[in-house]
Amino acid sequence: MSSARRLLPLTIGILVVAIIAFAVAMQFIGGSEVGDDESTAPGSVTNEDDSGASAWYAVLGELGYEVDERRSAFDDADDHLPETGTLITVAPNDVSGDELDAIEHWLATGSGRRLVVVEPTGGALGLIQASCGALPGCPRVDMVDTEMAIRPVAPAPETAGISQVGPAASSFFEMSEALVLYGLDADPSRAFAVRYSPPGSTNTVIAVAESLPVLNEEIVVADNAAFAVAIAGPKDQPIFFDQFHHLPHKRPGVFGFLPGPVQWFLLQVIVAGVVWAISLAFGFGPPLPEPITPPRRRIEYVNALANAYEEADATGEALELLRFEIRDLLRHRLRASYEASDSDLIARAPEVGVPSDHAASVLEASLDSTLSFTEVAQIAAEIRRRLDTGAIHATA
Repeated sequence: MSSARRLLPLTIGILVVAIIAFAVAMQFIGGSEVGDDESTAPGSVTNEDDSGASAWYAVLGELGYEVDERRSAFDDADDHLPETGTLITVAPNDVSGDELDAIEHWLATGSGRRLVVVEPTGGALGLIQASCGALPGCPRVDMVDTEMAIRPVAPAPETAGISQVGPAASSFFEMSEALVLYGLDADPSRAFAVRYSPPGSTNTVIAVAESLPVLNEEIVVADNAAFAVAIAGPKDQPIFFDQFHHLPHKRPGVFGFLPGPVQWFLLQVIVAGVVWAISLAFGFGPPLPEPITPPRRRIEYVNALANAYEEADATGEALELLRFEIRDLLRHRLRASYEASDSDLIARAPEVGVPSDHAASVLEASLDSTLSFTEVAQIAAEIRRRLDTGAIHATA
């Protein structure tokens, strides 16, 4: 194998390794750990500080509700979302697109399911968008310049017996197709908490603009505890607090954000490149021979030589050389004597596979013949070919 061909597999191999290294790097770029420790994460049920939701979890348990933590992603294939019951998530972080799809499917199917999203900022706002589907006017978070009191607006199980939720708030929803449960200063156009069902579904979504009323610091203020219990749903249904989104976790790299089919396609391209590089470097079978440059056709040499003789005005000498060469070849193949005449050689030429007219065209050629020098040279080349072929057959 030539040095150039030896370098080709090496170059391809280096390229493939570089591609793999790039893909791995993309997987881990930005893959640093994000999120607080769950014991300090805002909204975490294991956080007993002011910013935690451990009191809400404890109150529901003391009242006899079936309460549990969900510590896996919404799209976890090994830990499906509950068949029925309430799923509560408080200020979650980094909700993935696949999780949003899982929530949308969960709410669009089955019955007896309730999603409570508190403080839907960042990824949690995506939960609201996914849950309202084609519903006109999905909730949009807005703010007022000053904090305002939170009061019930519509009579509903979530507002029964509650006169005020505190402290004051400045965030609110804008949504036309939802039941406004609480509003800033009881103004339904500034909804603090809303309830709606996805199109075609009997399942329920509760969206709360801010988390402070249900956190440890404020849950004992005003009617906040009753508010937290009311939005959790019926007592005969299990309640699951989303704890997964309060756990520190690795943020997926660039590669991880690509759709699954695209990741599989890139993986197959990389594997195919590796196999190709290996096959070029080592081969799957006997080594290929060096490429052979096919020789130029003999007729090309003949034509070029004839043109050269004609341009040099040496056609007569060239004809004499051709006659001598072909006569000598025929004499040797026919085992004729040196004194054999041209006519004898012409007559016996078919014995060695050369037509008599071919032999005559060359042995009787002259400047006065009807054939040009190029034509005579071509016939001579054909005689050589036939004599060479006959010699090979005779040897075999």
